[in-house]
Amino acid sequence: MNIPTFVFKKTSSTQIVSKRHATSWKRQQPHSYFSPGYHSEFVPAPNTVGNMALLPLRTKFRGPAPMNMDLEKDIIDEALYLFKSLIFFRQYELKCYVSQWIFISLLLFQSEADRVLVYLILYILECLRKLQKCPNRTIGAKELAAMAISRFDIPGDPDFPRELNNMYAKPRNSTEMEIMRGYLTQLRQELGVRLLERVYCDDNSPPSKWWLCFGKRRFMDQTLTPLGVF
Repeated sequence: MNIPTFVFKKTSSTQIVSKRHATSWKRQQPHSYFSPGYHSEFVPAPNTVGNMALLPLRTKFRGPAPMNMDLEKDIIDEALYLFKSLIFFRQYELKCYVSQWIFISLLLFQSEADRVLVYLILYILECLRKLQKCPNRTIGAKELAAMAISRFDIPGDPDFPRELNNMYAKPRNSTEMEIMRGYLTQLRQELGVRLLERVYCDDNSPPSKWWLCFGKRRFMDQTLTPLGVF
């Protein structure tokens, strides 16, 4: 999958247009406001938990998500691939007739799979913040493995970021709450393993500065945990 090329189109406001998606979006948007083409390809979702897609994963970690080691690509691959592009969304000047925050929210949450993608982007940031203090992959693996299974907030919890709570549906009952927590744990475990392969060349090499430099950033001005916790 090639990264879409973005160009600036001079209108009454700054707009960022994906060449690959501009034609189809132009037919749909009456005022010519376009969304960048960074949405999940995993639609429609076969199953959901809350309003997140419950997608198959190429993983050995057990959980609610179907395990399929033959998958060529899954949502975690997609998140890692798009991370360095999506992380800059907060700097884009998107203008609309509604508030900027609502417009960004509408762009990013086109599907249940997009909600999973956004959660993974936010969790990658958590991992990078943790890895800033890990001089090699062995220590980093221990830290990320522990963080993946540690107690964390899910949609509906009081300490889950308020703005995100408005976009994610909370579990309807205790059974769905267990499924959601298990699914997010499964995603966190597998993402941590794959991220380590990108951040560290080998077990003895220091982490890549080209990844760690993103650790202090925010995505949509949000973080899963407050900055300064680690």
